[in-house]
Amino acid sequence: MKKYFLSIPLITILIAVWTLPSMAQKRRYIKREHGVKFQGNVPINVNPLSVTADFQGAYAYNWKGFAEAGPYFKLSLNAVPSFSLNHWAVGLMGEYNFIKNRGRRKLIPSLGVQLGVLDENAVLHATGGAHASLKWFVAYRTAFITSLQYDLVTPAKSFFSSFGHKVDLSMGFSYYFDFY
Repeated sequence: MKKYFLSIPLITILIAVWTLPSMAQKRRYIKREHGVKFQGNVPINVNPLSVTADFQGAYAYNWKGFAEAGPYFKLSLNAVPSFSLNHWAVGLMGEYNFIKNRGRRKLIPSLGVQLGVLDENAVLHATGGAHASLKWFVAYRTAFITSLQYDLVTPAKSFFSSFGHKVDLSMGFSYYFDFY
């Protein structure tokens, strides 16, 4: 009789260990709740020779897969003939994903808006604009992003006295993560 009582824990442990390998093979659901994005372009002008590099970065909170919002920054650096900072910008951006940004989607188009401040040649400007993006997920959490952006620029001291227009095509990578 003692022998049967001792075999019950052994059978329980055997069943528990037998189910563990099947649980390890299941793939965990990827939420993509937080995102970090870095983009850039390097335009080269031949006459006169000048090389500038434009970099952008952003953090985005992905709300339910459809809406993303967060702060962004931009830097424009002049590399040739001398190294200098052309302008910088900071602000807030929001995006709407046409396809829910969750799980196994490979291509996600989005449309967004941004509002911010631009410092160009020590003069502050207010900016606002729209952008269209295509996110192509090359891995579960990493996307290659292509964005076409339009900005309307006006001086901060005298709003709407004069307007400037900027169109920017940039590419880069975005990484989505979640805190478990």
